[in-house]
Amino acid sequence: LHDQPLTPLQRLLHSKEIPRAKKAELRELVAPLNPFELQRAMKSKINKIHQFRFLKSSTKKQQDKTTIASSATNAICSPVPVSLHQPSSLLFTKGLTPSC
Repeated sequence: LHDQPLTPLQRLLHSKEIPRAKKAELRELVAPLNPFELQRAMKSKINKIHQFRFLKSSTKKQQDKTTIASSATNAICSPVPVSLHQPSSLLFTKGLTPSC
């Protein structure tokens, strides 16, 4: 009823439409490949990508923390219209003291 399952390479090698020279070329191309070695190499490369992403994201988080701290300092110390400031007594009762 169904054909025997074959890989794409096996299908090409069984095909009558592919010239013998091309089939020989394909066999030579595939012969040195070791599936286990290919898998190991792929995992190694994927791990390097994850390490790069982790380093990049942790650097980004550190930059974000610096930016947030800088923004908070600027918000406290920058000149703002008096009507937007909390009364200084409120700041000191919460234990907050301006650092500028």
